Amino acid sequence: MGKLKEIEIKVLKDIKSDLESNIDNLEMGIEALTLANINSSYVLDLYENKTPYNDSIIPRFNKFVDFWDPDFTYAGFENLKSFGVSLISNEELRKEIVSLIEVEMDILDESDIRLLSHINEIMIFPMISDHFYRDQESNDRTPQYLPSNYEEM
Repeated sequence: MGKLKEIEIKVLKDIKSDLESNIDNLEMGIEALTLANINSSYVLDLYENKTPYNDSIIPRFNKFVDFWDPDFTYAGFENLKSFGVSLISNEELRKEIVSLIEVEMDILDESDIRLLSHINEIMIFPMISDHFYRDQESNDRTPQYLPSNYEEM
């Protein structure tokens, strides 16, 4: 097998590994956002039903404002670009890889950043500052937020 073919195979394996990692990342994001959605619904139900405050609902407050920011891996593709995408001998595969990473993944990455920033700016930060305080007793690296005045929310 020639040197270029060996490089092509290694680069393709690296891209495959990156894509598998990105899929895992997406699956973790889906889980985190699903849990946040469940907790958001729970917290909204608490308020709508005027449920009295009790310690058992505290964990729900920490997860109802949760969000996920994908960190995708592109090392294999960056390596391919350094050799030139023509390194991939299969033209259809080459086009699919370039389209996936430079178009579709980029759209997901960019739209996520804009959406996250927008949600934080108009909803999350004002809601937290108006209705929650950070529990200083929290030992977890994730801050624990508790309602400032549950009855008035």
